[in-house]
Amino acid sequence: MTCGGWAGLAVLCAFLGMPETASAFRTLTDEPNLVDAGADGQPIGWTRWPVEFEVYEQAADPIDGAATWTALEAAIQIWDRSDCAIGSLAATAMASEPARLGDGRNTVQWVHSGWSSLDKPDAVAITQNQYQIKVDQFSLIEADIYINADKTLPDPIDWNADMLAHLDGVLAHELGHALGLAHPCELRGDNGAPRCGSVPMSLMHPQYDPRAFALTADDNEGACWLYPDAAPRQEVEVDTGCSVAHAGAKGDRSRLAWWALAALALVRGRFRRAGFWAAV
Repeated sequence: MTCGGWAGLAVLCAFLGMPETASAFRTLTDEPNLVDAGADGQPIGWTRWPVEFEVYEQAADPIDGAATWTALEAAIQIWDRSDCAIGSLAATAMASEPARLGDGRNTVQWVHSGWSSLDKPDAVAITQNQYQIKVDQFSLIEADIYINADKTLPDPIDWNADMLAHLDGVLAHELGHALGLAHPCELRGDNGAPRCGSVPMSLMHPQYDPRAFALTADDNEGACWLYPDAAPRQEVEVDTGCSVAHAGAKGDRSRLAWWALAALALVRGRFRRAGFWAAV
């Protein structure tokens, strides 16, 4: 949105007697399947930290596991910059087995066949989340990130050097889904979301650009709504010379004695590829 658009929004909000800024963020709590399951507006996120991700490497991957790992670490650093909320995210190991629903691991992997069974054929990446219900409390217990490398599709993704250079932006968007954030809007108003229209650009916007990925105020507000009670942050130096805020360890909030597995959500975004918008 242009500065002029923001000015117009401020005038409209003032006219309506509303705050001058309004949050556009949505979370997985807003997804119809979880609303139907009784989520009822409660934050749905992780209650055990750290949340550790593995990278599963295959010979056919466009880049080796180490390069995928590096992109994942860069994406994690973006969410480390949130003003509050998020406990420790970490890339911890190379996985010996591919992702499997219910295996208790959080895996990042390339998919070389059968992509259309996961999501729409032009999706560049998706995140699958698994939830736990203890009485009426929902929490995330698993998240797997899949990257589309299926060359059997009618219009396969061309993972050229430019695309691979922005894999960290793709993974940063998907990590937002893994943390419990949804798109603030959908292009066609799918799943009860508002149409994008004048919704400002953000990392979690379905048309985000991975070449300029960074947390916006809206992304940050969404993270803080999901994780309001994280430990205080510390400023630490990283190899790039930049100062990055890392959240302290977050304790297990769970106090309930029983649980059941529920709800698998597929979430996706979009980013600009080769001059046009492509689904992620």
